[in-house]
Amino acid sequence: MATTSGERAMQVLERSLYRGPHLYSARPMVRIRLDLGRMEDWPTDRLGDFSTRLLEALPGLDRHGCCYGEPGGFVRRLRDGTWFGHVVEHVALELQTRAGTPVTRGKTRSVRGQTGVYDILFTYRDETTALLAGRLALQLCDALLPEALAGIGGLDRVCADSLDPRLPGAVQADEAAAILRDAVRRTAFGPSTQALVDAARRRGIPVERLNTGSLLRLGWGARQRRLRASV
Repeated sequence: MATTSGERAMQVLERSLYRGPHLYSARPMVRIRLDLGRMEDWPTDRLGDFSTRLLEALPGLDRHGCCYGEPGGFVRRLRDGTWFGHVVEHVALELQTRAGTPVTRGKTRSVRGQTGVYDILFTYRDETTALLAGRLALQLCDALLPEALAGIGGLDRVCADSLDPRLPGAVQADEAAAILRDAVRRTAFGPSTQALVDAARRRGIPVERLNTGSLLRLGWGARQRRLRASV
């Protein structure tokens, strides 16, 4: 028998990692396709103290401009009523920023022909940190929901539990920040490589890490250049 949005629990359907220009942006982004299920009927203005508790856990969200382009814009969206996927987008951005990899660009769009299914997209600087941030954002937001609405399946589609032993039980902002800061430290470039990366970004040159070490690609297409560390 077919189910309605009121009967379905939330479910992560798929995840993609975009490293170069793609359908949604020219910037590297993570995309998480989420079926809201019953949460499609529950925007944030119907969720009691959900927004208040979220802002207490992550006060930096107050600086997010969202579609209004000024600090407090996202808070306004929360108060007026927005959907769970949009909240996850902003939380994933804020968690990365708290971990020392500041990013601000994201978007959440409904999937045509699939009621209650959304693509959540957000930019990143480090792939591992971004995937962890996406999963932790889902877990943190889910933990703030009323018990009757909580629960998300398919979280391992975002990233596996084995990526960090603390990951499955992390539902607090401080726990998430600790996991992400450790990930940033593990994947950090050396000082000379980081200086080159920073200089490229200041000039608007795309930077892509090609392995878990210091092999980089600067630019795209015929004009791309590759380097390993400062060589």
